[in-house]
Amino acid sequence: MLPVLLVPALIAAPTPKPKPKDTPPYDLASEYIRELCELWEIQGKADQELIEDKASSDAGTAALMTSIRNSTRVSLAVRTNIGRLKKMRLTREPNEGTLKLFIGAYEQKLQFHNDLINIATTFLGGEKPGVDYGKLAAQMPKLTVMLDEVDHNLFRMNLLMFGALIDMKPDSRNQCSHLLITKKERDALVETLDSYFGASLEIDRRYLSASASLMKKKLLEFKCSDDPWD
Repeated sequence: MLPVLLVPALIAAPTPKPKPKDTPPYDLASEYIRELCELWEIQGKADQELIEDKASSDAGTAALMTSIRNSTRVSLAVRTNIGRLKKMRLTREPNEGTLKLFIGAYEQKLQFHNDLINIATTFLGGEKPGVDYGKLAAQMPKLTVMLDEVDHNLFRMNLLMFGALIDMKPDSRNQCSHLLITKKERDALVETLDSYFGASLEIDRRYLSASASLMKKKLLEFKCSDDPWD
């Protein structure tokens, strides 16, 4: 028989909270592809505005304004991406660190774009005492290079995101040949990539289109969860 003093303690003991479930693979892939598509649309707008800047009577000012617009669009999109990824969960090995890597890269991207916005805004505000405009001008190409490196890293992490879709159960040849999503889900993801990127999947080699192209290729290479196992 339990001592009387222990009974209240046992009754008052909090019930352990259930661990949150991992994000369904299709939801993860759908979010990643949504991010690629949104950033691709933003890049398309920036490309068009840069063409228009060259025809402007004040190309320098126009380029600074385009830089602010583009970096603001990217910053808003990246903030959304970070918020969405932070709500997701991956605990299955070897994918448990994937989301943190993407969030970290996005945070770097956000910081660099904020720096570009601040520099361009300073130049558009006119000359002010105590501001080293030469130093600011030198920072812009450095930030551009660092942003390019972040985008390169995001491209290389593409396979990590795809890896979270792979069923680690081996087939009869001891290979992981199936995805954790159905054929219908896989086809929906491929259709989204095709509708946004179109021919750019084949001819544009920038990091966003290359990431989309690689994702499509990998999705079509693997069997789906409802395909026969051999």
